[in-house]
This record gives sequence, structure tokens and C-alpha cells, in this order.
Amino acid sequence: MQVDFYVLSTTERAAKDAFIARLIEKIYTKGHRIWVRVSDDSLLEHWNRYLWSYRKDSFLPHVRSDEKLDNIPIVLGLDNQLPTLSAVWVNLSNTIPDNVLQAERLVEVICQVPEELSQGRERYRQYQTLGYSIKTHNITKLSHSY
Repeated sequence: MQVDFYVLSTTERAAKDAFIARLIEKIYTKGHRIWVRVSDDSLLEHWNRYLWSYRKDSFLPHVRSDEKLDNIPIVLGLDNQLPTLSAVWVNLSNTIPDNVLQAERLVEVICQVPEELSQGRERYRQYQTLGYSIKTHNITKLSHSY
């Protein structure tokens, strides 16, 4: 399995969120289903609102995993939930998913906050130990909105 690490040159949450939304949009426009994995209810609500409004001229069609709507390409779920769909997983949690082998591909986004860098490095090592193919993308040009 392929794991892509996007390492951002910022510490700003707004720039990171905008990058993640744009990345989700890019994956979506390529026809993939997407599982967005977050660590708690407040982040689930944040991403639920953000994906509806991150751009003035569009939105990303999504549901929370507890809404159980079929044929919606983007699903937001908590890290203790086990997705039933094979999809590109965007891991916004600080742990590796238990059932990661169900993913088509896994995406991690890391910014320059020391704790986040440390947790990202640990996940990178865990993925290496598991034998996954890892690509790192260093992202230096960021914008708060796209």
C-alpha cells in the first residue's frame, strides 16, 4: 500500500485546513471515494462544517459516518470507527488506523508544530516497519484559501 506524507512549511491551522480541503477535492475529482479519519467529535464537526464552506464557489459532498447515506463519495469518521469502504484514507488523527490494509491509499498531512512533527515521524516509522511504500511531499507554497 502507498502512504503519502504531505509535509507543510507552516504552523498555521487555517493554511493546513485549506490544504487538506484542496487535497480532498483533488482526490474527489479523480473519482475516488474518501474516508477522512479524525480523532474526536469536535474535529468531526469542524470538518463537517468546513467541507461545506471552504470555497465560496463550491462544496465537497460528504456525510458523517453515522448518517449512513449511500453513494456519497466523502465520509467523515472517528478513528475508533472501522470504515466499510475501500477508499483513499485521509488520516487526520495522530495514530495509525487499525484496519489500514482496507485502504486503497493513505494520506497524512503534517505541519511544523513540534508535537505534530514528532507524532508524524513516529507514524512514518510505523508505516516503514509494516513495509508500506512511503512518499514524502514537501509543500512550501500555501494559501489560507484556494
